[in-house]
Amino acid sequence: MKLEEIKLGLKVRDVITGLEGILTSITESLSGTVQVGIQPRGDGDKIAESWCIDYQSVDVIDEGVSARLPAIDDTVVVQLGDEVEDLVSGHRGMTTRKIIFVNGCVHFTVTGKINKDKRALEENLDHKTLKVIGVGLSKRAPEPAKKTKTGGPMTRAPRL
Repeated sequence: MKLEEIKLGLKVRDVITGLEGILTSITESLSGTVQVGIQPRGDGDKIAESWCIDYQSVDVIDEGVSARLPAIDDTVVVQLGDEVEDLVSGHRGMTTRKIIFVNGCVHFTVTGKINKDKRALEENLDHKTLKVIGVGLSKRAPEPAKKTKTGGPMTRAPRL
């Protein structure tokens, strides 16, 4: 599957494990990794566990339930790498993952600074409660200025 072919609700198969199911989420990481959540059918007694798999190893079987799904929320202003603050909890940090769910919700994993226990608190938060407070590593951040060489070889070097 190509990145531009990913569509929630498709019926897909993992080419490595043979797992089949409905594509229920898309997760993009700041590192560039893209994974899809696959929900297989249950056995009638219980709901099967869903799995996250790299999108490159997934093939489309058919359209599944994609035509029945709501549109993905297009009001999202937060980007991966933005510095944000959650307006509900006050949690601050950088967006390190973007997760789009089959019901149209868009969440971001917000990773805070390392605390005294040498751990970074991560919270998955709805984009509607996040306020952008800085560009961080996002695509909005300006490119660093390129340094230009100031001249040729040093002509006044001390002679030995």
